[in-house]
Amino acid sequence: TQRLEKPIVRNEWFRPGCLGFGLEASRAWHGDAILGADKFVTDSWDQTVYYHKQGAFPDGLPDLYAEAINIGLALEDVIVANHIYEIVKDDANVQRLSLMEESF
Repeated sequence: TQRLEKPIVRNEWFRPGCLGFGLEASRAWHGDAILGADKFVTDSWDQTVYYHKQGAFPDGLPDLYAEAINIGLALEDVIVANHIYEIVKDDANVQRLSLMEESF
């Protein structure tokens, strides 16, 4: 989403209790969607301000609710992948794909 010509995430998509992850320095989000959030959490406020100075958040910065260090989404990816694996590992109808290309 870093190369979008215009934002795509709209404020009306969110209802009370929804969670949205803006992983692209605001480029995919319309300003009212960011500024309308109840809580804005970032891993680094200094980095967010830096991105703003570079053109991100064109409608202004939201109020900071908290900084939360995210060591990387890879950990969350592994947790989800393991959960899916545990669900399907004994299912004979699941198509198994190799992790590496195979020579035929």
